[in-house]
Amino acid sequence: MGLFAVIVLVALGRSECTTVRQCDVCVEGSTTQCKTCNEGYFVTSTGICTEKAKYIGCETFGDTGCTKCKAGYVTMGNGVCEECKLFFTHCADCNETHCKTCDTGYKARDASESVKQIAGGVKQVCGAHLNSLVIAVLILIIMM
Repeated sequence: MGLFAVIVLVALGRSECTTVRQCDVCVEGSTTQCKTCNEGYFVTSTGICTEKAKYIGCETFGDTGCTKCKAGYVTMGNGVCEECKLFFTHCADCNETHCKTCDTGYKARDASESVKQIAGGVKQVCGAHLNSLVIAVLILIIMM
């Protein structure tokens, strides 16, 4: 980089980041700690840039990963979001302890023994509406 470009970067308060991949602006006076990452990346607590696409289901990023998950995902406390369906059958949206919204055609019911346990224990899962179950049984009887 030419002397003119370095002068412009210094005048703008931007440090050239030569060792941090995907870094747009380094912390002032540092070439190893990023302040602002390029589009599609976020700054971690250690000053490096991490790709947002690796965090499926994340809505808001912080310095340790995801701080808020999208609907249908739950934070696992380690900066990672997991799909609610991994923990609750037929669940459209959940939190760490229970299913908040069931898929269409399902309603919340207490059956914690039928799903995987997660932090705080399972409080609700989704089961088929009684009407759907009755219709399915009637169809089976008619087909016999």
